Amino acid sequence: MIEILENKYPSLYIIKDGEDILMSGEDGTCDRNGIRLFDYYEGMRNCYIFGVVEHLHNWATRAGWFFEWQDSGTMMLRPYNE
Repeated sequence: MIEILENKYPSLYIIKDGEDILMSGEDGTCDRNGIRLFDYYEGMRNCYIFGVVEHLHNWATRAGWFFEWQDSGTMMLRPYNE
């Protein structure tokens, strides 16, 4: 997961913390359409699901991962542990 994110979004600040991947939720990294990947204050509006741009949220879910805000500036990507 981390390699894919680093290749797709080279400007995104990413660090690994155990199983979790932490990313900056406020560095302004955008997708190819110019839409910010994360916006804490958008929530479920426009093209966001819980503040994550919809296509990125869906991609992570299909791969067995989920996004969770650690705080308004830090996004965590975590594997589903069943």
